[in-house]
Amino acid sequence: MKMVVKLLISALVISSTGSLWAASITNDSGLAAPVSTVTFDEIVFSQGTEITDQYVSYGITFESLVYYDSQGNASFPGVETHYVGNNSTPLINPFSISFTSTQTAAAFGIATNPATTTFTAKLNGVVVESYQSSTDFDDPSISFQGFEGISFDEIEISVGGDGQALIDNIQMGVAAPPPLGDVEPVPSNAAWAMGALILLLVSFGFIAINRRFT
Repeated sequence: MKMVVKLLISALVISSTGSLWAASITNDSGLAAPVSTVTFDEIVFSQGTEITDQYVSYGITFESLVYYDSQGNASFPGVETHYVGNNSTPLINPFSISFTSTQTAAAFGIATNPATTTFTAKLNGVVVESYQSSTDFDDPSISFQGFEGISFDEIEISVGGDGQALIDNIQMGVAAPPPLGDVEPVPSNAAWAMGALILLLVSFGFIAINRRFT
């Protein structure tokens, strides 16, 4: 009976949180094993092009103004070749990376002037997790930022100081969904956990009945 109670509690925890752990990512390489990475070399635009939904088929969009290759031929740890940035006029800060499918892990390269930057994970517009980190343009140890162990579909980036940031190499832990028309519903972590809880309760009921009549 004690074991059943423990299992029920574990299932309820998973159902309510969607995860048993959550962690911010601050390192020199991002995710250990990303499913996909957007490098902004997939589709090349002229410098200064406003980027919104051009990379939607790769799993990301931008809700606020960011621009392609917004600082010319720059190269920093985590940011190289082609990239996007918010450092054109008008400067929008904070700005967000939105994902076309709910993620449980995502990270990206970021370069800023020395600043304290706030990263906020959201799901359907609701804040799930937030943390602050130093960001810079020449320190590899803080060149990738992100989240893992939670469910989210947006990362909001709020840069301190002059508010400017360059973004590249967006890594995702969940693949982009297939084109519209081929999408099949996938149960969320909470729905899966609730189903497991119901199955556990039914199984426990059968055990109790069996003991009563044997």
